[in-house]
Amino acid sequence: MEWMTRAAFKAAVVILAILASSAALAASGIYVQDDFAGNERFFFQGTLGDSTYTYHPKQGFYEINAMKSKSGALATITDAFSRYEVSAEAQFYDAAPQATTYAGIVFHYAEDERQRASFYLFAVFRDGYYGVWRVDREAKRSYVFPLKKTELVSPADFNRIRVRADGSRFYLYLNGIFVGEFQDHTLNAGGVGLYASGGSIARFRRFQWRVAADEATGQIPANGPFGWLPSHDYEGVFQDDFRQKLWREGESGTADFTYTDTGYEIDNSRGTTMALSYRSRPIADEGIVLVVFKKAEGSERNGFGLGFAFDAASGAPSYYAFVIARDGTFKLFKTSDGVSEVLLPWQELPFEVDFERPVLLAAGYLREGSGLRIIVGVNGKPLASILDEKPLQPGGFALLAAPLVRTTVSAVTLLALTEKSQEVLRNKLDAWLKTQTATLEGENENKAG
Repeated sequence: MEWMTRAAFKAAVVILAILASSAALAASGIYVQDDFAGNERFFFQGTLGDSTYTYHPKQGFYEINAMKSKSGALATITDAFSRYEVSAEAQFYDAAPQATTYAGIVFHYAEDERQRASFYLFAVFRDGYYGVWRVDREAKRSYVFPLKKTELVSPADFNRIRVRADGSRFYLYLNGIFVGEFQDHTLNAGGVGLYASGGSIARFRRFQWRVAADEATGQIPANGPFGWLPSHDYEGVFQDDFRQKLWREGESGTADFTYTDTGYEIDNSRGTTMALSYRSRPIADEGIVLVVFKKAEGSERNGFGLGFAFDAASGAPSYYAFVIARDGTFKLFKTSDGVSEVLLPWQELPFEVDFERPVLLAAGYLREGSGLRIIVGVNGKPLASILDEKPLQPGGFALLAAPLVRTTVSAVTLLALTEKSQEVLRNKLDAWLKTQTATLEGENENKAG
């Protein structure tokens, strides 16, 4: 069904419930914000089936044209959370004769192993009704909040629609007014999105997704670790939120390795050499390592990061290391039998990273002829790529902290590249490298001129 695409109670009790929900999300932060006027794109663009999805940056809105659709159309961000607040302004721009026109917000969006979508939809109708229904695996639809009439809806102007999700309890707001709540345990978590009914055109402004601070960790962005592939196109072979205690504990040299309430801490603030904790298994011959650093303290010029292809069998370790520093720089180096070689020297990040929030580091590697193609990224965006013509053998993965640095890691994931994801990643990587080359050549010409 086309519109399933991803491109995607009593007065006193109500007051207490709202206050409780507000307290639960008090420490939330903006996870995604899109005014549809910039160059960054979070939602699908193009035509899919009978519907078209378009950014209009000059006017600052996103349009879903489902005029030819019988079922409706949606665009989603598939990162999964359970406690968040999502909002957008929706306008009923146009509709076919006799069409029942509504627009809304999709929330707790999830897909099963056959990629069949389930989600809730907070729908606001042009004739002044609103309600919420649950869609079960693209087939069954049932109301979890009945349709109600309101005078709050503007049939011609933009309407502010907002949902606050607190696990299985949900709070609904329309144009700044609380209009109801419901509880449903069917869907525990999921992504969010925008919806236009069949036979209509809806426009959206000022989208914002705020996620509880303790949840905004360990998540692969909707379009994958480098902004190119959805996470379900990879094979997850290892994931750790540090509840099982699989890593080193205690003191090693001048570094301390400790499990805390918020993750796994590497304290190398007294150290003079790199502190390292590793796992030798599992091994992905071609894959992507992702690590979420919840916080880092100490020297802003010294790095923290991840290692891969790690092997310590000979006594002197061999591994690749991708490290980033809070002064806005990053580096890639290789250590072979204890001897280090710089592959990418310290250089500035090409975009801003907020080190007050969790930072997601990604390092991907795939075979290219007799060499190993390595690509590194931060927060779902690619940074750099290099071909190592004398690659290390496949191995485990590691967590790193330079001297004078203390860092807490909240999640580690190892993804193996499938045959499909290898091909797509190579194509996307080639296209990105060509773009980078063209940009560099343009900059050099400007300097020469």
